[in-house]
Amino acid sequence: TKTPTVLTVIFVITTIALSIIFIRIIHSEGFLAKILRIDDLADIKVISLPLAFSLASLLQFGLMFGLLVRKISLPLIDIVRSVGKVMLSTLVVLPVTYITLYGAVNFLNTETFMGIFTQGLVAGLLGLSIYFFVMILLRSPELVLIQAAIAARVPFKLPKIFQSENGKF
Repeated sequence: TKTPTVLTVIFVITTIALSIIFIRIIHSEGFLAKILRIDDLADIKVISLPLAFSLASLLQFGLMFGLLVRKISLPLIDIVRSVGKVMLSTLVVLPVTYITLYGAVNFLNTETFMGIFTQGLVAGLLGLSIYFFVMILLRSPELVLIQAAIAARVPFKLPKIFQSENGKF
C-alpha cells in the first residue's frame, strides 16, 4: 500500500508540473496545434491538462508495472504477445471505423441527434465486430475470459460458435 501511494503522489506532482509546462509552451501557431488541427481555436491551452494527464498516466503505469515485475514473476512473453494481438486488432479496426464514420455522412442526416447517434452506433458496432473477428483469428486467450464472463451473466445458453473447448477457440 505504500508503493502505490508514493507513485500516486509522483503522478499528481508530474501532472501539475506538465500542465504548467504545457500551458507555457503550447500556443495556436505551434507545431502541436497544427498536428491536432486546433490552430483555429482562440485558446488552445485548454489541451494542456488532458495532455499532461495522459503523459503522467503513462509514466505511472510504467513505474507501477516495472515495480510489479520486480516484485513478482510475471509471464512477460505472454503479456507482450497479448498486447501485440490487441494492438494489431486495433490497427485493423481503426481505418475501418474511421471510414465507416465518415462514409455514413453521405447516407445520414448528421444535423440531427438520431443521425449522429446512428452514425456512431453503426461505426462502433462494425468496429467491435471486426475487432472480435480479428481477435478470434489471432486466437487471443482474452476472448475465452470475455466469453466466460458473458456466459455467466446471460440466462440462456450461448450458440456453439461462441463456446470454447478447454478454454481455447
